[in-house]
Amino acid sequence: MSINTRSLVAQIAGMFLAFTLAVFLSAGTIVWYAGWAFHPLFFGCVVAINL
Repeated sequence: MSINTRSLVAQIAGMFLAFTLAVFLSAGTIVWYAGWAFHPLFFGCVVAINL
């Protein structure tokens, strides 16, 4: 089974954008440290699982 790397990267980037918008729009500010701490932890796990 072949994995399309370009498609996978595009999907993760799209998910990152969607999560960023959802987290920071609902918080009402971009200066929310818990939101910034969430992103590298969550997406680090996403990338690790996909590797």
